[in-house]
Amino acid sequence: MDNFDVVAIDDLIAGRNDWCNIPEILRATCRVFHDAFVQQQHFLNELAQKKVNKDSLAGALHRKANRFDVDARADLLAMKVS
Repeated sequence: MDNFDVVAIDDLIAGRNDWCNIPEILRATCRVFHDAFVQQQHFLNELAQKKVNKDSLAGALHRKANRFDVDARADLLAMKVS
């Protein structure tokens, strides 16, 4: 949302300017809708961030050493040292 939208919503909620004749119940409904919209927007941003973290975690797990590969190399080293 740009600054004009925020000012218009603030005017609506406070009943200022062109919004002074709007009934309180309509302003309250718009306030609740706006708050829900903002909350949902924050939730979606958090969800997108978690997905990025999940993708990077999956990539890190894919690159990590496999236990069986490490055990095999350790056995090979043990045989060379003995």
